[in-house]
Amino acid sequence: MPDLAGQLQNQAHDNQLEGAAELLAEIENIIQEVKAYMENELNIKIQNTGN
Repeated sequence: MPDLAGQLQNQAHDNQLEGAAELLAEIENIIQEVKAYMENELNIKIQNTGN
């Protein structure tokens, strides 16, 4: 993801917005995957502390 974010930043800096929407969509997908993973891990920890 850092590579994608860096590429997006470079494109914005150079005012080259072609493909920026696709890069942003990829970054958002990765963020959602990480969020889902973290929520799942948190739920597992909560369940384990309740037992």
